[in-house]
Amino acid sequence: MQGGIRVLHVDDDDQFGELTASFLDRFGAFDVRTHQRYEDAVDAVDAESFDCVVCDYDLGEYDGLDVLDVVRDDDPDVPFVLFTAKGSERVASDAIAAGATDYLQKGSGDPSQFELLANRIESAVSEARTRARLQESRERVRRLHAVAREFETCTTDEDVYRTTLDAAEDILDFEWVFVLAPVGDRFETRPRDREGEYLPTEGFGLDEGVVGETLRTGDAARIEDLQASSVAKPSNDAFRAGLSVPVGDKAVLQAVSDEPGAFDEYDREHAELLASHATAALDRVESEQLYRTLVEQSHDGIYVYQGSSFAFVNDRVGELTGYSTRELYEMDLWTLIHEDDREYVKETARTADEGPIVREARMVRADGEVRHMALSTAKITYDGEPAFMGAARDITDRKRRETELKRTNERLEQFANVVSHDLKNPLAVAEGSLEMARETGDGVHFENASDALQRMSTLITDVLALAREGSAVVDPDGVFLSAVASAAWTNVETGDATFTVADDARIHADERRLQRLFENLFRNSVEHGASDDAVSVTVGALPDEDGFYVADDGPGIPEDDRGSVFESGVTTSDDGTGFGLAIVAEIADAHDWSVEATESAEGGARIELREVEAAPNATQ
Repeated sequence: MQGGIRVLHVDDDDQFGELTASFLDRFGAFDVRTHQRYEDAVDAVDAESFDCVVCDYDLGEYDGLDVLDVVRDDDPDVPFVLFTAKGSERVASDAIAAGATDYLQKGSGDPSQFELLANRIESAVSEARTRARLQESRERVRRLHAVAREFETCTTDEDVYRTTLDAAEDILDFEWVFVLAPVGDRFETRPRDREGEYLPTEGFGLDEGVVGETLRTGDAARIEDLQASSVAKPSNDAFRAGLSVPVGDKAVLQAVSDEPGAFDEYDREHAELLASHATAALDRVESEQLYRTLVEQSHDGIYVYQGSSFAFVNDRVGELTGYSTRELYEMDLWTLIHEDDREYVKETARTADEGPIVREARMVRADGEVRHMALSTAKITYDGEPAFMGAARDITDRKRRETELKRTNERLEQFANVVSHDLKNPLAVAEGSLEMARETGDGVHFENASDALQRMSTLITDVLALAREGSAVVDPDGVFLSAVASAAWTNVETGDATFTVADDARIHADERRLQRLFENLFRNSVEHGASDDAVSVTVGALPDEDGFYVADDGPGIPEDDRGSVFESGVTTSDDGTGFGLAIVAEIADAHDWSVEATESAEGGARIELREVEAAPNATQ
C-alpha cells in the first residue's frame, strides 16, 4: 500500500501493546502509537491524525465503545477495529452498531492473529482511502465544473492561463504548477507576470523534454520519478514527480512535486478536465478576438441594439453617423432613421425572427446630412437577453449612380423620341419643299426647306443640351446669383426686356449649368411675354433661404399647365421646341434641387428652385 499506515492502538496491557506493535511492524508498513488509558487516547486523537484506530474493549472505567465515540466525533470515516479478548456477540453487535469498522478477537499470542489484524487494518485503510479519494474526486470535479464559469469571463489568453494555474493550485492542490506555451521556437511560461520560486525562466525548445513530447503527441504524461526519466529535463533538482497535460494545441499544463509518485490517475484525469475547460476558453477568446478584429476593421457599421438603445457599436458606426460612441449609447437609435422611413425599418426588424433581413433606408447624420444605407438585421442573444445585431453600409454613392443611370436612360428615351418623331416632321417638310422647288422653281419652297432645317438644328441643339445638363453635379462651387444671372442675361436676345436682381445670395452650384438654367428661364420669359409690352424679369433669393426664383410680369403659365411645363416637348409657342423648361428641370435635378412653376406678384410666371444648399460668403 502506498504510504505508511499510522495506527493508534489503545490497550490497558502495555506488554500486549508492545507485542502488537512489533508484529504489525513485521507484517507491513505500520507506524503504531500505543496508549493504555482512555484519557491518553482522547488526547492523541485530538493532537494527531491516524489512518486507523485499534482498540481493546475493557479499559477499566471506560471501554472501547467510549473511545469509538471520541474517534467518530473527530473523524467519521477513519477505520476503527475493536481488537479484544472479550468474545461476545453482544459486544460485536454493539461495536458494529456504534460505527466500528471491524471486530477481531485476540488469540493466545499466535503470530497468525497479528497477521490477520494487519490484513484487516490494511484492507480497512485501503477502503477508507479509496472512499476518501472518490469523495475528493467528486468534489474536485464539481469545483472544476464551477470554475468553467470563471473561464467565461476571460477576455485574453493570459486571463485563461492565470485562471488555469489558480484552479490547479486551489482545487487540485498542486504545489508547483506551470503553463508553457510555444512562442517562436521555444516554450515560454504563461502568464508573463506569474512569479514563483521554481518558475522556469529560460524556456524550453519545442522538441525538448516532457513538455515538447506532450504538445507534439497531445497525450498526458504522469512520471513517477523525473530524475530517473530519459525524457524529462526538470528545471530544478528538487523536482521528482511530474504531470504534463496538453492544453489543446496551444500550451502545456505541468505540475511537479518533490516526492516521487506524488501524482495518481485521479490527478491526471482532473488535470485533463481542467485543461479541457482552458482549451475551450482559449478557443472562445481566439474566436472573439478574431470576430472583434473583423468587426472593428469592418467597412460596415456593426451594432447590437435592445429596444431603442445601442448595446454595442463599432467605430464605423460613429463615422457613418457623425456621433461619438458615448452619444450613440445615450440616444434613441430610431432618431437616426429618416422620419419617413422609421416605421418601415421598425416593422421589418420585427420579422428578423424568421431569419436575417436586408433593406434600404435613409439615415440622418449628426450634421443633418441624409445618407442612404443598406441595413441588415438578425435576431441574436446578447448578454443572455434577446437583441438585434445589424450591419449598416453607406450606399449613397450607389444610389446616386442608380439615379444618374435612370436619368441617362430617360434622356436616351427622350432623344429617341425626338429622333423618331420631332425631327421627322421638319425633315419631311424639308424633303417635300426641295422636291416642290425642283418641280416648280418657286423660291418659297426653298424658304420653307430652310425654315425646316433651322428647326431641326434648334431641336438637335436642345436635345444635346438636355442630354448633357442632366448628369449629376459632383463638386459644386460657391457662386453668387447676381453674377451668374447677369452673365446669362447678356447671352440672351432680350430686346426691350428689363432685368433686376431683387436680393442676392451665394449658393453651391455648377456655375456653367446654373448660367444655362438662367438663360433658358430668361428666354422663356421673353419669348412668352406680352407682344405689346416689354417684359420685366426679376431674380431673387427665397425668403426662407431655401433657394431662389426667376419671375416676370408676362401673361404667366395657366394653372392647369404648371405641372407639365417641365416635360420634354411641352410648349405653348408655335416656334418653341418644348425643351427649354425641360432643360431647367434637368439642371435642377442634377443639383438635387426641386423646381416648381407658380404665379408672380404681377400675375406673370414665377419659377422657384428649392432645396438649394447655401454657401457662406467668402468674407465670412
